[in-house]
Amino acid sequence: MNSLSWLIYAIHLFGNLGALLATLAFASFGILAIVTICRLVGNNDRIEKYGTRGAERAAINAEIKDTNKAIARMALKFVWIPVVLGLIASVIPDRRTMYLIAASEIGERVVTSEKVVGVFDPSIDLLKNWIKSENDKIVESMKPSEKK
Repeated sequence: MNSLSWLIYAIHLFGNLGALLATLAFASFGILAIVTICRLVGNNDRIEKYGTRGAERAAINAEIKDTNKAIARMALKFVWIPVVLGLIASVIPDRRTMYLIAASEIGERVVTSEKVVGVFDPSIDLLKNWIKSENDKIVESMKPSEKK
């Protein structure tokens, strides 16, 4: 792939990564809110169940640790799948990007082909000569005319 193809791909990739990161941030915030609410409700239930004395407090802390471990295991089981799929989805370009990359490749081949270079080289010289002659005409028309 040429440099333009890589640039087109990078533009697409960064757009997808931005959307992915925004989605992950939103999802992480939602998961954090749900886990926090569950912990608060669970802790209140445990305090009501066991009370607040020393031995009961140790039982509450042990149960809270077990619950936290269970929540962490559950999160690891279900969070990695969307993260991996989201990363894969952000790296794969869409159809328009693939068309742009293909057009870039074809354009580079056309422009660097011998037939096109053979046409462009004389054409560039002709264009330069024409621009020079037009410039000379403009300069000549801008000179003040001599009055007698």
